[in-house]
Amino acid sequence: MGIPGFLIRRHRVAAPLALHPMGDWDPAEEYGREPGEALHPLYEEVIEAGVRPCFEMEQVLPGVDPDDWDDDPIVHAAQLHRAGHDRDAVRVLQDLIAADLRCVDAWGHLGLIAFHTRGPGPALEFYETGVGVAERSLPDGFGGVLS
Repeated sequence: MGIPGFLIRRHRVAAPLALHPMGDWDPAEEYGREPGEALHPLYEEVIEAGVRPCFEMEQVLPGVDPDDWDDDPIVHAAQLHRAGHDRDAVRVLQDLIAADLRCVDAWGHLGLIAFHTRGPGPALEFYETGVGVAERSLPDGFGGVLS
């Protein structure tokens, strides 16, 4: 089901995904709380790290005009999956990945279908591959936040 993660590790991704600046992100605003309300320790750690630059990562949809999202193949694949047509959904997603390995959304949706049909173990490789593709686009020492 899909292109195994080891192929991503073995082959270079064509070009990094672009990072578009979105201003600064203040975790204190994101994870605000009422006075006296307890906050999860992980949130506290994130808040303590302070304000950081925020970026949106380029979304790659091979064969789709960026000005015409009406024919979004990811949405089509999700609809097929919800209708129980998993093989067709997987085929749509695999075609996107075959056209451009950087289609991170396709990796995520393949993971979702694998999770729903075969459980978390089989889904993990798809999720890890999507994360790996995205990480290759981050500059060394990236300390920002992705929206």
